[in-house]
Amino acid sequence: MRLFTFSGISGSFVGTNDGQQFVQFAQDIIAQSSGQSITYNGKRGEDHFTSDVNYSALLSTLEGAVTLNGSPILNREAWDRAPIYAAALLEALPTDPTEPLILLGHSQGTNLLTFTLKYIHDMTPGILQTRPIRIALFDPKVGPNYVEQLFVYYSAADVRFLFVQSDHDLLGNQSIFATKFIDQFPHGNHWWIRGLDHSSIREWSSYAVEQSFLTLESYLQFRRDCRKELIRLQQEFGKPGLNTTYMLKFQDFQKKYPMKKAKLGTPLLSFLTTGRFGPNAKAEKPFLS
Repeated sequence: MRLFTFSGISGSFVGTNDGQQFVQFAQDIIAQSSGQSITYNGKRGEDHFTSDVNYSALLSTLEGAVTLNGSPILNREAWDRAPIYAAALLEALPTDPTEPLILLGHSQGTNLLTFTLKYIHDMTPGILQTRPIRIALFDPKVGPNYVEQLFVYYSAADVRFLFVQSDHDLLGNQSIFATKFIDQFPHGNHWWIRGLDHSSIREWSSYAVEQSFLTLESYLQFRRDCRKELIRLQQEFGKPGLNTTYMLKFQDFQKKYPMKKAKLGTPLLSFLTTGRFGPNAKAEKPFLS
């Protein structure tokens, strides 16, 4: 198996992110995948691809600051980098045309990954069709319409997606009602993990301990139940909006909401190496679920 990583933006107002934390995450995954032969050097420009966007560039537009999803700045970088990263990825492909690929993206890296696969399809259609491809996107910052195009382009291939989202997504203090990728793209395999943030979502230690999490269907129900509870509290309060006391009640409702609990490391490794979430699990659908 050949692994590639696409890392995200810099969390500072100056400089860029070399993605070493994401490289370490990939190396930890390989270390935990005993018995699996996974090739990965973590070398920038070879099998590790980076973003040069930082907070200063991102916050220069209102859309970039608010939506953080498919913004012009992020898309422009992904468009410009796609030919470069596609060439490097194809150069590093195993000679065996059936050897599986593992593609990991975090934040803006999910956009870079998506545009790179789009470019490969446009320039050399069919070149990846014989390979099983496992794609895991962590805190996606990519327009859902672009991911939908991948679903169409690679529909004949054995390609499987896992979207992993943190509770405290970038910018970290977003409310439960902030728009997230999972709301805009209700297809595929999703994990929404309570308590994690934009950094811890790509740290192996987060998957080695028990987490409270929701899958796609249960997350959408969670959102609905939160909205219903918010209305109920406003009715109890007697007017639109909530004071501090009722906001604390609402936050307590969210914290106590029943969720699945599990160590997600094993199913993550299983998905990346086999396309399934466990040794006895039924194979996930490649695309729409």
